Amino acid sequence: MPTPTLTPTPTPTPTPLPGLSLIVFETTRDGNAEIYLLDTDSGDLTNLTLNPAEDRAPVWRPDGSALAFESHRDGNWEIYLLDLTSGALSRLTDDLAYDGAPAWSPDGNHIAFESYRDGNLEIYVVPAAGGQPRRLTENEAGDYGPAWSPASPEAAQTGS
Repeated sequence: MPTPTLTPTPTPTPTPLPGLSLIVFETTRDGNAEIYLLDTDSGDLTNLTLNPAEDRAPVWRPDGSALAFESHRDGNWEIYLLDLTSGALSRLTDDLAYDGAPAWSPDGNHIAFESYRDGNLEIYVVPAAGGQPRRLTENEAGDYGPAWSPASPEAAQTGS
């Protein structure tokens, strides 16, 4: 009986999504929560935080130049910024209470976050360049999970 000739079957390659080829995510593949960058075009995977403390909840700055995330690297949960151009890491918040769930403003100038700094989970906002956080909510029920509107207030008022 003749030996059959094997013909390789081509493996389909996913179609790249122009401008949408990078995904940032949290994983525990290294034994603790770390933030990774995945290039969906090449499949390259890069650990961006590489720290023994937990790093979670990454969010892109709207222009893609930086990430905000929550980390326990200083012994309590704080908001950190990672400049993706220079690799510079900076702590944005500094409070003994939990600060987490960062959300960039559409212009990239502010970050909203949730915090227990006043004894109850409330929403705060802080300039991305640094400064004093300002509490936006005050209620005995927990307020959490901030998300900015993609439209400016002016556009919302004019219907643009």
